Amino acid sequence: MPQYYGWRIVGIALLFQLLIVGSSANAFGLFVIPVSQEFGLSRADMNTGLIISNLGGAAIAPFLGRLIDTYPARRILAICATVFCCGMMGLGLSHSILLSALLLAVALPMGLAGVSQLGGLTLVARWFEAQRARAMALAIMGASLGSLVMAPVVGWLIHAAGWRNCLLIVGACLLVVLLSMILVLRDRPGPDDKEPLPKVTHEPLPQKVAQPADVRPKSAGQILSMPLFWLLAGGVALAMGGFQTVMISLVPIAQEEGVSVTKAATLISVLGGTAIFGKILLVWIGDRIDKALGLVLTFAVLAGLFMALTVAEGYLALFVSAALLGLAVGATMPIFMALLADYVGAASFGSANGIAMLLMSASGAISMRFGGEVYDRTGGYDLMFIVFSATCVAATLSLIVCRSLARGRLAGGQRAPAAE
Repeated sequence: MPQYYGWRIVGIALLFQLLIVGSSANAFGLFVIPVSQEFGLSRADMNTGLIISNLGGAAIAPFLGRLIDTYPARRILAICATVFCCGMMGLGLSHSILLSALLLAVALPMGLAGVSQLGGLTLVARWFEAQRARAMALAIMGASLGSLVMAPVVGWLIHAAGWRNCLLIVGACLLVVLLSMILVLRDRPGPDDKEPLPKVTHEPLPQKVAQPADVRPKSAGQILSMPLFWLLAGGVALAMGGFQTVMISLVPIAQEEGVSVTKAATLISVLGGTAIFGKILLVWIGDRIDKALGLVLTFAVLAGLFMALTVAEGYLALFVSAALLGLAVGATMPIFMALLADYVGAASFGSANGIAMLLMSASGAISMRFGGEVYDRTGGYDLMFIVFSATCVAATLSLIVCRSLARGRLAGGQRAPAAE
């Protein structure tokens, strides 16, 4: 029996994440010192470059998602990959701060959003339904693996050839590799492509309300008018905003307790490692669980963990907290992506994911600013943890209502929104 082509799509989507995220977002820190020394920039100025890139990606994501849903995906992915790689090479050649900022704001997000976070995952959503959570977990694992594979390569190139030549070499090589992979992609399954059912399935997937026959993408207005979208994306945005802020606060908290910077940095490694384990666990469990219930339990655990951090003392407590944070959040995004495709329909996944990315970026920016303000005004993070615990409770309630609404529509025999 021939292997289902959808698994090749998953493999390519994983490589998109590994190569693009691994060579840009995950490797950004490697360029901080050499670039700041050449241009005479402060560390704050360098961090602003990452903020510009994140804001650019958030702004462009809804438009790219709509394009991927409306036009042949291979064409959009090829354009985005080309712009991304040319942007990397442009950064290597640029001697202008303004031009570099423009490339960071537009060119790099074209690859990060258009190819890895939207394009590849949209194709996975189209090719999978019964095993969508498992497929998403495998594909998104590429972002975590990128730090293990691409960061050492980029670091070696910077040491051997300088940061400018590194960007030129990586950009040129990625252009060839990415376009080669895009050429073999198929936009969606044909009549002979039958997704194999998992050996054990969760009966009867009550949270799914989108129909696989949905072929007409919804407009942004239609997506924004769906209560299920707001309950799901809004809840996840609330929880993830708090998580991002806590993640970047772990090292400063440890240092304030007398832990060395080297030892404190291991907290981030622990968090990243358990996040990978969380994705592997989801691959093993797959779609045998109720996905919405899985998110409910995850956010409830995060709420309790944030409250526990108000009394946690010492490196061991922070170590355990980092491990649990990574484990919980590692499975969150794959489940969220699978549910989003279930609720809005695979044909509208790109548009919905783009809007959701904008919501998450806004939530992350507000949460990080709030966390900094809390520390500056109170001298500690306890109030931040309490507020983020409350937002996770709100996210938990949002998902409970979302799950109940989805079950009610199916139980009442109502027509799924994606098929309307």
